[in-house]
Amino acid sequence: SSENGEVKTTESSCRGIDEEWIVEKSRNGGPEGVLLKSVAYDRFLACSEDGKDLRTMTREEKGTTSLRMEWQLEMANRNTFFMSSASHNRRLSCKPSRRPAPHLVMSMHRQGWEAWKIVPAPDGSVRFQSREHGLFLDCNELNELAVSPLEDGAEKWYVEAVSPGSSGSCARGGYNIFGYERQVQLACDKDGRLYTTRNDDGDVNDDDKTKDEQDTIWF
Repeated sequence: SSENGEVKTTESSCRGIDEEWIVEKSRNGGPEGVLLKSVAYDRFLACSEDGKDLRTMTREEKGTTSLRMEWQLEMANRNTFFMSSASHNRRLSCKPSRRPAPHLVMSMHRQGWEAWKIVPAPDGSVRFQSREHGLFLDCNELNELAVSPLEDGAEKWYVEAVSPGSSGSCARGGYNIFGYERQVQLACDKDGRLYTTRNDDGDVNDDDKTKDEQDTIWF
């Protein structure tokens, strides 16, 4: 995208900030969808009902045109992503083991165990599914992260954008990932340890651990 609202595709093999987007939950809530915000220009992708007019616009412009800013994310093809800790350069990995089921670790790699599918729900939440094992990212009653074979029983997650350079964020910004049922926030420390924080009071499930805001930012 460009600063004047123009949207186009590129064939460049080197991705620049003009080609980066942040997914935000719509402020309206409910099934309306999500907003796609340009990282470079703080403008939102919008489209007319007939699909002929595609451009970006500011939040203040919403309601002044017939263009709609809400989008629905649906599974298409492989639709896989790496969930990377923004500050610690590690990825969430669903690793096989001798345990009854694969377990979660943070990895330096970008391979199949680190690949996740995003499964959207009508209420704007998502579930994360391991591409390799088909298991869903979950959080148990002790607020410990785990994997579940059942989509319906797995934790639902909300992804919220963190603005570049805001308090506690890195220069490029990123995302916070919140568990809906357990009211926790996904985090990874500098040693590659995966943990959760509580949304309400900032406590963590390990008594000797102090929350670092950088730990909760993901790409």
